[in-house]
Amino acid sequence: MIFFYAAEDVLAYNDISTHPKLTEKTALFFNGVFGPKLNSEEVLWLAEGAENEDTPPRWINHFYDPQTGLGWTSERMGTLSPQIVKMISSIALSPEDAVSSKDWAKDQNLQERYAVYQGNRTFQRAVFSYVNGDKKEGLKSLGHILHLIQDMTVPAHTRQDTHLQAAGDPGEPFENWVHNNADYSHLDNLALSGFGCLNLDDCFLKTAKYSNENFFSEDTIFDKSYSFRFNQNYQIKGNFWYGISPNNFYLFRSEKSQNGELIKFTLKDSLIHSSYWLLLSKQAVYSGAEVMRIFFEQVQKAQKDKSILETPPPSSVFSALGTGLYTVMPKNVAIFSPYGEIAKIKDAFSQAKNFVGDAFSKISGAFSNTQSLFSGIFSSGNSRPVAVLNFSPTPGPAQIFVPTPIPTKPSPATAVPKPSPVVLPREKTVIALQSSPAPSLNIENLIIEEILPGNEKITPPAIEEKNPSQANPPAENSAPSVFESAPAGPGLGGSLESGEGIDLIPETEIIFAPAAVSTSTSALFYFKSSPEGSGFECQIDGAAPTPCASPAIYENLDEGPHSFKVWAVNKAGRDETPAEYNWNINFAPEIQMEILDYKMTQIDFTVQWTSSSTDIAYFDVESKIGSNGAWTNWISNTAENSKSFQASFDDSVYYFRARAMDAGSNPSEWVEKSVLICQKPIIINEIMYNPHPGSDSYYEYVEIHNRAPVSLDLTGWKFVSQDKKHDLEIDAFFGSGPMALEAGGFALISDKISTSTVQNIYDGYYSIPENGPLALRLNIDDASMDLANSNRKISILNSSGEEMDYIDYQSYWGANGNGKSLERINSRAIYAQSRNSWSESANEGGTPNAINGSLNETAGTIIDDRVVIAKNFIWPESGSPYFLLSNARQYPTVNSSTTLIIEPGAVLKPHGKFYYSLFIKGAIKALGSTENPIFVTSENSSPQAGDWASGFYFSPESSGSIFKNVIFEYGGSVMSWPNPKRAAVYINGANVEFSDCIFRESQTHFLELIGSNSIVKNSTFSSSTDYAIFITGSSSPRILGNIFSNQEHKGEAIHIENQASPAIGGNDISGFSKAIFVKSSYPEISANTIADNSYNGLFVDDLSVFSRDAIFKNNIVYILEGSSGHNLRIAASTTLTIEPGTILKATRGIIALEVQGRLIAQGNSSSTLITFTSIKDDSIGGDTNNDGADSLPDSETGEWIGLEFLAGSESDLDFTRIKYAGLVHNYSGDYKDPSKILQIDPDATVNLGNVTVE
Repeated sequence: MIFFYAAEDVLAYNDISTHPKLTEKTALFFNGVFGPKLNSEEVLWLAEGAENEDTPPRWINHFYDPQTGLGWTSERMGTLSPQIVKMISSIALSPEDAVSSKDWAKDQNLQERYAVYQGNRTFQRAVFSYVNGDKKEGLKSLGHILHLIQDMTVPAHTRQDTHLQAAGDPGEPFENWVHNNADYSHLDNLALSGFGCLNLDDCFLKTAKYSNENFFSEDTIFDKSYSFRFNQNYQIKGNFWYGISPNNFYLFRSEKSQNGELIKFTLKDSLIHSSYWLLLSKQAVYSGAEVMRIFFEQVQKAQKDKSILETPPPSSVFSALGTGLYTVMPKNVAIFSPYGEIAKIKDAFSQAKNFVGDAFSKISGAFSNTQSLFSGIFSSGNSRPVAVLNFSPTPGPAQIFVPTPIPTKPSPATAVPKPSPVVLPREKTVIALQSSPAPSLNIENLIIEEILPGNEKITPPAIEEKNPSQANPPAENSAPSVFESAPAGPGLGGSLESGEGIDLIPETEIIFAPAAVSTSTSALFYFKSSPEGSGFECQIDGAAPTPCASPAIYENLDEGPHSFKVWAVNKAGRDETPAEYNWNINFAPEIQMEILDYKMTQIDFTVQWTSSSTDIAYFDVESKIGSNGAWTNWISNTAENSKSFQASFDDSVYYFRARAMDAGSNPSEWVEKSVLICQKPIIINEIMYNPHPGSDSYYEYVEIHNRAPVSLDLTGWKFVSQDKKHDLEIDAFFGSGPMALEAGGFALISDKISTSTVQNIYDGYYSIPENGPLALRLNIDDASMDLANSNRKISILNSSGEEMDYIDYQSYWGANGNGKSLERINSRAIYAQSRNSWSESANEGGTPNAINGSLNETAGTIIDDRVVIAKNFIWPESGSPYFLLSNARQYPTVNSSTTLIIEPGAVLKPHGKFYYSLFIKGAIKALGSTENPIFVTSENSSPQAGDWASGFYFSPESSGSIFKNVIFEYGGSVMSWPNPKRAAVYINGANVEFSDCIFRESQTHFLELIGSNSIVKNSTFSSSTDYAIFITGSSSPRILGNIFSNQEHKGEAIHIENQASPAIGGNDISGFSKAIFVKSSYPEISANTIADNSYNGLFVDDLSVFSRDAIFKNNIVYILEGSSGHNLRIAASTTLTIEPGTILKATRGIIALEVQGRLIAQGNSSSTLITFTSIKDDSIGGDTNNDGADSLPDSETGEWIGLEFLAGSESDLDFTRIKYAGLVHNYSGDYKDPSKILQIDPDATVNLGNVTVE
């Protein structure tokens, strides 16, 4: 641990002095250029945050190498290896790996783990705190970010130089010099710069690249890990050789050895440090001001739309009240840093706190003076002060001082002196190693001169700053920089008396102006003159010109076009051609929004947006689910005023917002509306239909339950028994109070009593909670509930007459005359029409107006065979699993023109092997996600293939169904003869889309497509005994980009028959007997990968008849099957065209093709032959029969017979090769007969070109 007492040396600029001062200068510069203006207290908050960012062990995350994107990698730590340094760091500093400062600035979860070491001080947290009214914490957090961006101007922090002054490491002399010697006066009157950032990441990248590519750290001088893109000149001072960059600043110091080599490279020199400091400190201010600009722009956006705020994660640590002990919360464990804790103890017993307090007091006291100095730059007559670097004849640090500013109007008797350069005796002539003479050294207004022996003057190279934005230039269409190019000094607004060149009539230039189209009623202009030192006259909207200074601000302007002119004026005269700017103020358009056709219980409604403005170009509309959801684009750049919406989640609040954009690209504010969707807000939850003891008239009751997340007014609602409707009212004994039932509450419905002074008789028998909004007592308008003791349909209607819920209870369900009630088992279940959805109460009397004793919210939902979905509906995940019941005569059904939506995460369990589990005439939208897929699976505890048959049957009238990220498993059943095989999903004439689905463990086939043009893409099929996909009839489905895999080379991946024409492309098929099986069909085959199947190709059945024109493509091997009396046949008047390069392999002993119509087999060269060969021929087309070298074709007898051309056929063969044909099978032995290879009937026409037989 003693080792890490030196760890403070790894800090970049000093936390107590340098960072607060740089932050103050950044705030002053920001105040002079932007708004809002920060007061002195707010600047102190920034400075406090900048100081606290170096709280141990946060600073391990203060590195960012822009060449690799990495944070601290523990490199360059003296004699220690990075592995050792990292190990020590993980023990003593932080168990978390260091991240780059760019990532650290935004990683809320990681920073929250540093909860006891300043915690979450990210950029997002700064914006969140500021927008939510905690300005102090917001600015303190912003100070932390400014600290990080300032560290990016320290080369050691961007060049992986650990610089911990221990274990032989030299540390970082530049940082130490800055702490002890740096002057900040050159930062008081900075000119506007060309530096700008697109966003926070861009600021980190550009700033880090600037210091990384233009400067060295002590351990990385000419380090090969970093490219240094320029050569350097040298300047000799005594025994030292100084490296001078082409951009003319000191890079490093070295010495020359006796053999002429440069050695002892170092940065330990005041010349180098002062040169680095002058440039890097300015960049720290420019970058910091850009970060502040981005921060306040984000604040303004979030103040208008808080939904863009990123809510901070929950705190990982809280302090136990009164003990100071840290308590760790389990979800986000805080780190413990031994060194961090020791540092706290060390600080508690030191005077550091007093020093910090003094430093902040000095900042606060100096704020008004420095602010005045900065403001003076923009006022008339203030000339920019000149900074002079004073070299002492004796060794020591360079001193930078700022002379008194030149008065606005010096008196005629008083001359304004120019600072004289301090001369330094020299003993050695300056030598430039290149042929060009050394230029003079001039760091901005920094003047350095040297005297050589004999009074010969020679000046070292001039120093000019390389614009840091050149290190990583912004994108071509990037937002304009807020630091527009402008000269420093009086040109920003001087008097007629100041400046030089007053004998010339000045010219005027506007350098900053409002946008061409603005919504603001204020306008800010910056302008300058050439030559500098002029005064100005300004004119707004044609009014009389008046004296002015830059910047000029105009407020309370009207909507419409405006113009601004400015003239520079000096003693020589007035600019004859003023600088002029025209712009237009266009107020934001108006917008209104409404939700039409909305009911809480229905998932379809219309969103409407309108505007009274007449120049609307288009509208943007976004939506989200839940208050914490992310806004997503719903419809953009539209001229429409409404759109239908269909909810996809039950029990959810949907938010919509819209804005209008006018012709001037001026947006309105976002307007927002929200609606709640709850399909079953009220359910029948408990029924006492046959009480005992007691009579039906006084002891019957029905309990309802509010499962909606909001209170419901039951005024005007009705209870229906059989067909008789009864009005509901408050129980007379409890008066006429409100009929509002709170979320989660219960309401007990009983018969009407005759008096309001006596409680209902059942109160003496049942245990009932007190009447209230969570336990309402309601009566019907009748003396009898009319609950039959056998069976009865009862229902609840809302005030609009819409049925909220119904139950058709049966006496065999239980609770028949035994004093118990029927309790709904699962209040989350949206259906309860089955005996299995109800249970007898455990106690006599039941649980009126209370939670059911048999409640089980994970019991799932029974979908009875009588369920008919007649309106668009959602099956929520919360109701899972859904048990789908069916029988020979009835199935749960989705009606025509109706959509059933299945939420992500829902689980469906089909029941039985003989019947369809869900009959779809309408549509299903089952859209799961990768993280939360939908399951269609077995109801058995030990599932296996074939547990259920057809989970879904799509009838011809069905359309629009989509399955995405759905897992089908254990479906598809093979039953005993004569029962047919049943696919897991049976599609008859409908079109269904499947994408990113998983089909696994089927006893037969997964999909059966009959006359279907369905789409199956990017899905996985595994472990099917029969077929993965069966396609038949006039089907043209698309089977694209899927993976088919099987075991033991069983079954077929894709079976195609009966004139189907599917597109089969981009699939990966392995492990089957036959990859693709075709019978009298016409598939389009492209780019499939077929391997490790018993038959690696397209297997054409011998019973196939091509009755319409077809093409065999050259992108797959065709396997031609035949048997006695059956050959693959090309029917009369039909043409089969075989593409050049196609390979066709015949099984043993067959006639490969029987041609009645026409065969066109025309290759086009020897390299693109059409080849007919044996299935055993592995020399072409690969190992098609997947047996390696176990079977080889017999060239002596042949393997297959040949091609047969029947009478009336016409064929063309050219560049065609026929191999291993001519087999004649005979009982006495097989032999080869060449005449069998091409069997041409005399009445057939065959044009033979280049045909070879091998």
